[in-house]
Amino acid sequence: MLNLLQFEFRRLFRKTSFYVCLAITVLLVLYALGAVAQRYLNVEQYSSSLIPIRPTMIVILNYSLKIANLSVMAGVFSALYICEDKARGTIKNIYSLGYSRTHLFFAKYLASATAVSIMYAVVILITFIGGVLMNADFSPQRMGLSMLYEDSSAKEISVLTIVVQQYFSIMALHSFYYMVSELVGNTGPSVVLNIFAPLMLYIAFMMIFSAVLSFITQISDNSEAILALITSVTEAVTIYWLPTMITFVADLAGGFGDMDYGISIIVNIGYIIIFGALALLITRKKQVKN
Repeated sequence: MLNLLQFEFRRLFRKTSFYVCLAITVLLVLYALGAVAQRYLNVEQYSSSLIPIRPTMIVILNYSLKIANLSVMAGVFSALYICEDKARGTIKNIYSLGYSRTHLFFAKYLASATAVSIMYAVVILITFIGGVLMNADFSPQRMGLSMLYEDSSAKEISVLTIVVQQYFSIMALHSFYYMVSELVGNTGPSVVLNIFAPLMLYIAFMMIFSAVLSFITQISDNSEAILALITSVTEAVTIYWLPTMITFVADLAGGFGDMDYGISIIVNIGYIIIFGALALLITRKKQVKN
């Protein structure tokens, strides 16, 4: 197992696709930092008092996470890396060396998770360097609309909390990407599904719940409790489904102050376990093509 793990990591750091995805991510982060600098350092262009002279680190993270779009890069790379052996027909060569499907799963999972973690670490490192150079305010900030209005009851969120929460969100997406790529087994379709499937599932879920709400409203006059339950579930999905947890942080000025970051981390750990277990099950049950 250790030899297989070493092999996967050596192959990871020799893959051109990893460095291409990393380079694109770095360029997008630098572009985001340039956008922040243009907006906050050239304050004479603005007359509104709502725009502070000194940017906050949370706002800089906002731009970096939104423009870098690491979730897309992670999805593309995961599909390219995970499907490579199947696409080349070399996966049977690995099995012939005495390694089981479980061994190969954990080796590839850990290697791809490391790659995504490195991408995320680079994004955060460059963002923090940019924040220091722009003399950003690293103090905790209120979230959502409470950033614009004085709301003493609003929770203040630290930069570290957002960094940790976003890391778990990205790793949860990685587990989802691994499951999809293992299920599809083909590079092109896996790339497409990794990019669009999380959003498509969210839209489908919301459409189903909207239809259920409409149906219950039509057939029953005493359905307040059921409607309240369905509404609560819908709101929870709106906040804690994979892509929306990233979107909420990337739209801090949009009024998304209802997300509990502690719950978000726990939910993401649950996603990692569930999608990882499903990916392992698919790996062990799926037939290997000749």
